Amino acid sequence: MDKTDTVPSLDTSDTVVSGECKESGLPVIEGVTVSRGIRMTGGSLDTYMDILGIFWAESREKLGELNACLDAGDMGLYTSCVHAVKSTAATIGAEALSEQAKALEVAGRAKDRTYIEQYHGPFVEDFTKVLENINHAVQAYASQQKSLRGRGEDAREAAAARLVLQHELEELKAALDMMDVGKADEHMGRLQKGNWGEPVNRGIAEIGRHMLLFDYDEAIASIETLLSDERC
Repeated sequence: MDKTDTVPSLDTSDTVVSGECKESGLPVIEGVTVSRGIRMTGGSLDTYMDILGIFWAESREKLGELNACLDAGDMGLYTSCVHAVKSTAATIGAEALSEQAKALEVAGRAKDRTYIEQYHGPFVEDFTKVLENINHAVQAYASQQKSLRGRGEDAREAAAARLVLQHELEELKAALDMMDVGKADEHMGRLQKGNWGEPVNRGIAEIGRHMLLFDYDEAIASIETLLSDERC
């Protein structure tokens, strides 16, 4: 192997914090071209982030294997391991890391231990750095998705609660129109047990006061006011 060859270093001229997003909305991971990785893994961001998680977990073991192979002087196994890193790194869009692994693979096939010993350390250092960035991005993405799912569930629960509130108010109004005090008391009881938020709770308390005074017309007027409120 030409001794003038060197293992390419990671390009950190455009350093960013992993886990943040560009205008494209894609995660930014130093040392990884995310858009390329997504194309290489099928075009889905969710799938790509899952694959990154697998790459991170498996690569931590691969780092240990590489070091053990070098310590044992097993160039054959070292070459096989670094070849695997080359392929998987290229698949996820870690092109510079893949090129580093490729150069070491060529050295391994040539049994150029001197070259490997010179560039194995910087390669492991950059590999570790990329894995840290990937882990950060994967964790940030998982947290973001969990938050989005939580907000969606909260919105569905709030919408369901509004439907229940509107139903109970309309049924209470109908019972008061019919002078069915027993039925009206049932609906008022359920309304008073709910926690609808301070403005709505105050409105329900006002309806209850009118009912205690047998002022059903005012109670109905208060119900109509509450039903017209956008918070209801």
